[in-house]
Amino acid sequence: MKTSLNRRDWLKTALIRSAGLTMSGGLSLINCNSRRKQIPGTAKDNIILLDQNENPYGISPHAETAINDAIKYANRYPDDHSEELVELIAETEGFEKENIVLGAGATEIFRTAGLLYCTDGKEVVLADPSYFGFVNYTEKVNGRMVKVPLDGDFRHDLEAISGKVSRNTSMIYICNPNNPTGTIAKGADLSNFCIELSKQAPVFIDEAYHDFVEDPDYSSMTGLVKEGHDVIIARTFSKIHGFAGLRVGYAIAKKEIIDEFKRIRTNFASIGVLSLRAAIASYKDNVYTDSCRQKNREAKEYFYGILKGIGFDYIPSQTNFVLFPIDRDSEKFRDEILEKGIKVRPVSFQGNHYCRVSIGTMDDMKKTAETLKALN
Repeated sequence: MKTSLNRRDWLKTALIRSAGLTMSGGLSLINCNSRRKQIPGTAKDNIILLDQNENPYGISPHAETAINDAIKYANRYPDDHSEELVELIAETEGFEKENIVLGAGATEIFRTAGLLYCTDGKEVVLADPSYFGFVNYTEKVNGRMVKVPLDGDFRHDLEAISGKVSRNTSMIYICNPNNPTGTIAKGADLSNFCIELSKQAPVFIDEAYHDFVEDPDYSSMTGLVKEGHDVIIARTFSKIHGFAGLRVGYAIAKKEIIDEFKRIRTNFASIGVLSLRAAIASYKDNVYTDSCRQKNREAKEYFYGILKGIGFDYIPSQTNFVLFPIDRDSEKFRDEILEKGIKVRPVSFQGNHYCRVSIGTMDDMKKTAETLKALN
């Protein structure tokens, strides 16, 4: 398992291996639906779940209180509560409420964008690999994907993506920071890209991991929406806020685009009252999200050190997960770790195998470190 390649040599090797592969080679996140696969005789609660990039610290105490207090509203439709959350986000981000639409997690935002821009052969240009959820949904609605390999540093190759945009392109998808690599496109480069390419097709920027980024070269693309460009920003409460099970997300875009989202969204009440009240409380609780961000930073740095010590290379991440290459089949590697009570995500693309590990608590990462050392 131990590798003698340094990062530069490994990157060169990965590029050589991927040369000549068609863009349809693509990303494989194996057994995506086996989220709760159990080890025989082992209780689910005893498995350390490091495969879905969840917040291991739960939700804000203020969000918990808000859920308890909102029980009395559970018999009512959530119109007013939705409006309150929209107004809060709009005020914080410097927009009008007409620029915001809510969804049951970013998943509903993806679904709506898919229906608008990806159905029945419409062409979407995106990086390869990128967020598998978006890829899977585009496939389900029979969208045509033009996949562009990442560059040698596992970042979006914006120049190459630009070269693939044509009159047939209905949307451009950019996951920034990117999942599963954890890398970013630099703010200035991405801004110039969006300004030019949005003249040809809407640019959808998935900012699910926006709250974890510390690289000063990063910037959100919300400012381009204010300038009137056809840019759509997707955000989620599932990560830093710990709302993976509560399902709250939102999009920011021009009023004309938001109106189209509202026209075909699932319904007017896709987010329940309890989730909405919790989201309002959590959005205001910067102390809690700052604490989660700091703990993530510390546990990630610890994990970097462990990987280095064992001999694994890794891709520096601006998120709450880390991707590193392995020298065996990623699914088998996942199963070996699962037998030890830890669930990670197998990833393969362009002929190479990787393991993606979500950053858990420090205790989670210490147990993972012990397991990786034992398997080495």
